[in-house]
Amino acid sequence: MVSNQDSKKLDDLKSRHPKKFAPDGYIFSHIHRGDRIFIGTGCGEPQYLVNALIKYVESHPDAFFDTEVFNVGIFGVVPYTNEKFKRNFRHNSLFIGNNTRDAVNKGLADYTPLFFSKTPKAFYDELVPIDMALIQTSPPDEHGYMSLGISVDITKAAVDKAAMVIAQNKNMTAINSAQQIDLTGQATVESIGKKFYSGIGGIADFMRGATLAQGGKTILTIQSTALGGWVSRIMSFLGEGSGVTLGRGDVQYVVTEYGIAYIHGKNIRERAMDLIAISHPKFRPRLISEAKKLNLIYRDQAFIPGRKGEYPESLETQRTTHRGLTILLRPVKIRDEPLLKHFFYSLSDESTYKRFISTRKDMHHERLQELAVIDYTREMVILAVIQNDKKEEIVGIGQYDIMQDKQTAEVAFVVRDDYQKKGIGTELMSYLTHIAKKQGLLGFMAVVLMENKTALHLFEKMGFDIQMRSEEGVYELKMAL
Repeated sequence: MVSNQDSKKLDDLKSRHPKKFAPDGYIFSHIHRGDRIFIGTGCGEPQYLVNALIKYVESHPDAFFDTEVFNVGIFGVVPYTNEKFKRNFRHNSLFIGNNTRDAVNKGLADYTPLFFSKTPKAFYDELVPIDMALIQTSPPDEHGYMSLGISVDITKAAVDKAAMVIAQNKNMTAINSAQQIDLTGQATVESIGKKFYSGIGGIADFMRGATLAQGGKTILTIQSTALGGWVSRIMSFLGEGSGVTLGRGDVQYVVTEYGIAYIHGKNIRERAMDLIAISHPKFRPRLISEAKKLNLIYRDQAFIPGRKGEYPESLETQRTTHRGLTILLRPVKIRDEPLLKHFFYSLSDESTYKRFISTRKDMHHERLQELAVIDYTREMVILAVIQNDKKEEIVGIGQYDIMQDKQTAEVAFVVRDDYQKKGIGTELMSYLTHIAKKQGLLGFMAVVLMENKTALHLFEKMGFDIQMRSEEGVYELKMAL
């Protein structure tokens, strides 16, 4: 409640500093498709801003799409979980309350398990990135300063992304194994169902000590199967009676013979897809089916069983561009949908238009999984990835789709704006050409806007024998390999 005195102070500040104040519509017009919005916690929830945001979307339904709204402990209204806003918002709760529980369990919202003590660091490390924060503050004092009011908790970290150091040990790494892990990140060491198998021991102490250490890492190694390959150690949920030795916030890396999943800071849907991707291939169809029924992943999640959908790890390769940039070129994975979403929404409107020859700007789940879940024998999607030890970032995508004649493929590529003119497009096309020749293809075809000089120049630079036909503002290219 703003008192009359505070109201007068605000009016005075508005007259002296008009640029510090803005109408709701102007503020929300700065939200972009795919942005991540933090909303203040508990008693500090800015309910006026939340309601104003919903009113803005109701009057501007195409203003933005797939915006992720996340928070810890919301006690007020959560209108952004309403199904009618599913194109605009996806709620990601860091702590499930009464008003978000139904949406999470129905698969209409996500849940990210994080220790409260680690949440500020997750913000700082951008494991949970923030594009906009809606917060509540005190009224300005006579000098114009405000406090975060009655609910500071993680809000300060959300505002300035400050790191929180809560342990004396540095760079501690804990490596342990387990009997089973479920798709939400819970692991058991001491029992298998109702049967006691071993003991808790020091695994929880070491793993939690590492999570609290500055620069610490926790790694859980586990064979994908047990009993001679008859049982999957990665399960949809731990069985009845299984002791939860490690909770969802304890594990960062999970390693099997089929790969590495980094699940810290990921929501349940992302964790499930990451863990399914490193399970034994013969159990993946069942895990996908069970995860759908449990609303752990999208109900329409695509999956291609057998050899056609088996990830071709042998195609991963490290390259250095002529500008000295080191990138990983690898095929797309079934779990790459969040990375693809971030990539496409980071493209400028111009780059999006040149790639798709369309003014359509949304990239929903349905479109994204067409890129992430592919038949590797019929098409190829190669990602150019910048790596660090905690996350990957897509900076370019090249792809081809084999045509009915089985001798040619339609090819296309796009590079993120801030990484253009660094040689990424050249590396992508060179590698796609190499893979296509190994598959026995004889040529590429492409449809390119006449104004897209960069793409035309790259195709010419590749040394292809090119036949070009122009029609309605585009070139149709046929290129012999």
